Amino acid sequence: MKRIIAVLICAFLLIPSCAVYAADYSGHWAEEAINLLISEDIISGNSNGSINPEGYITRAEFVKITNRVFEYTSESDEQFPDVSSEKWYAKEFKIAKKAGYITGDNYGNANPEKQITRAEVCVAWARSLKLNTSNKEYTGFKDDSNIAEWAKGSINAMKSLGVISGYTDNTFKSSNLMKRCEIFSVSSKLLKDPTLMQPVS
Repeated sequence: MKRIIAVLICAFLLIPSCAVYAADYSGHWAEEAINLLISEDIISGNSNGSINPEGYITRAEFVKITNRVFEYTSESDEQFPDVSSEKWYAKEFKIAKKAGYITGDNYGNANPEKQITRAEVCVAWARSLKLNTSNKEYTGFKDDSNIAEWAKGSINAMKSLGVISGYTDNTFKSSNLMKRCEIFSVSSKLLKDPTLMQPVS
């Protein structure tokens, strides 16, 4: 009898936890993408079960998701100088370094706990997708003049692939921080259409 009661109590305790988990992104425009990524074990909630879709994503979180989307597993023998071996993301950055989509700043640092911009995401994913980034001409966005030269080729390539787009006012806001839901949306597009993962000449 005690065992049955214990099982019932555990089941009861799980109910509010699941409700909190769903309520965090239920009705959000990226809900379908989030559910797909959860089912593929690419993302998970925090200790409270929250996904926090409208929060900004750190470079460490971005690297973890990218490694799983592209199924990168091989690790570099070297580490970025600012990534401590004691951090949860240490292995993730060794994988990213080996894959070559994160190369470090002017000092070779990965800046793991800084948030990542829309331009930086485009550059990293264009590398992962092995896209042709030679087209650094007009991007078609209204704020094209504000887009850094080093990012234009990647933004054009990602736009041509159809996995990124601008805002409703036809701006791209390349220096804006990337939201978690935006990363989830692009990730789900790549997962749902494997042909997008094939290099474009």
